[in-house]
Amino acid sequence: MELNHYQANVLKLIFERTGIESDMNILRFSLSGDFRGEYVIAASERDSESSYIAFNLPSHSSSVFIALARSDIKLVSLIIANLEDYERETNAVLRLSEAVIMPNPDNDFEMPHAVLLLRTETLTDIAKIADVEMIADRETSFFLVVPLDGDEHSLRATLGHDALLDTFEARQKDISL
Repeated sequence: MELNHYQANVLKLIFERTGIESDMNILRFSLSGDFRGEYVIAASERDSESSYIAFNLPSHSSSVFIALARSDIKLVSLIIANLEDYERETNAVLRLSEAVIMPNPDNDFEMPHAVLLLRTETLTDIAKIADVEMIADRETSFFLVVPLDGDEHSLRATLGHDALLDTFEARQKDISL
């Protein structure tokens, strides 16, 4: 599978900063709807646990969404692709601490209610990746994607981001999708 110059450099940076040594699976697919562009997701098994690190290689944005995955890698890829598609469709750039409600009109998937975008330093595996990196002359944002259920999303909307993070810490929230 051939990557464009920008995608290859994003992948190179992630390899260099994370120490990923496992084989990388690359998935290419389109989302349903009128837009027929492809999304590219890379996933690699983590050494320490039966989990994956999955992230997009940007095709339609300058944001990289990274998730720790314990569930079906196809579902995690769909979530990540939907975040990139949101940026493409709205011509907006997502920011740290934003919560994005996930589309799931038919409840076809075990999709979380929403996801929260956190700093990469939240997860030790990716802490050496800065929030913003210059890659191939493009400012590229990096986010850790964390699932939110409906109650957590409501808590954030009512009491704020810091209260939600305090709850995560108190409950030792599993941040994997």
